Amino acid sequence: MFDLIREGGHELAMLCHDAESGLRAVIAIHDTTLGPALGGVRIAPYATDEDAVRDALRLAKAMTYKASLAGLNLGGGKSVIIADPARDKSEALLRSMGRYVQVLGGRYIPGVDSGTTQDDLRVLALEADRVSCVGADPSPFTAAGVHAAIHAAMRHLHGSPELTGRRVAVQGVGHVGAALAGLLARDGAELVLSDARMDLAEAVAGQLGARTVEPDQIAAVACDVFAPCALGGAIDDAVLGALDAAVVAGAANNVLAEPYHGVELHRRGVLYAPDYCANAGGIILLAEELLGHDAATAERRVRGIADTLDRIWRRSRVEDLPPESIADRMAEERISAIRRLGPPPVPQRGTY
Repeated sequence: MFDLIREGGHELAMLCHDAESGLRAVIAIHDTTLGPALGGVRIAPYATDEDAVRDALRLAKAMTYKASLAGLNLGGGKSVIIADPARDKSEALLRSMGRYVQVLGGRYIPGVDSGTTQDDLRVLALEADRVSCVGADPSPFTAAGVHAAIHAAMRHLHGSPELTGRRVAVQGVGHVGAALAGLLARDGAELVLSDARMDLAEAVAGQLGARTVEPDQIAAVACDVFAPCALGGAIDDAVLGALDAAVVAGAANNVLAEPYHGVELHRRGVLYAPDYCANAGGIILLAEELLGHDAATAERRVRGIADTLDRIWRRSRVEDLPPESIADRMAEERISAIRRLGPPPVPQRGTY
């Protein structure tokens, strides 16, 4: 585990165990140069403990880059609870997790992730002083950010953000994917939807006048935009071979299964919106919430995702590098500049 921490440049990985509640968890903090680490609490039945550690470390690092690129004064963290959320989640489990979060004294601020809800975070907040996702639902803001990213891509490619008649293939219509599909339908886009739960895809399609395809067919749909909004690793070897889209922009985390998939998208001329930039709407809402700002302020900042992508794509074209390489560099440049100022002050409750 120490090798994994060193290789990723992480500050901390904490193993949490409580026999009474059944808690087995990992809290990972990647970097707090810009501020305390914000990141969700994921509950999943990992096959091995090592899988859980690797996932927490990987997701924490992604959160560092997401917060930096969004211009937030936050670092990156993540926590995972090794459990089945449908069977094992309990008040005792969540409160035990909250006590471990409290041990870190505000250095890590938990939020909603796969397997947790806002109600779950409210239970954590009974034990921990600093908890996010207890106000507005971040899902619509994440969808709004991806929506802005798709408009930015159309403007970058065609000189206009207009989506009327443009075909968008949305992979995954959960909370975020369904909200994104609704925004795109309002714009007049032609929608093709799919989900591992095809009954859900059919229901959303019926509401929006869209059509559906089976999950193994969605990446091959000839479209203007492929929007992966389900699990990570959406662009792998198989999908890359079938992909027939001009743009890849979605809400999923870790869209590229491997770095070389992004290089290949760039080589083929497919415009990629780096996932942690396109899907930053949720963390922007949480950052504004922590500062006591209202949803309208968050909405204005979410629209700024389009401007960030414009800068990424311009540099990508000039330097002939994949957009995700440019995004990484921009995030790292900001962190390095602030790190040179010296250690940050001790965070105070209610600020970041």
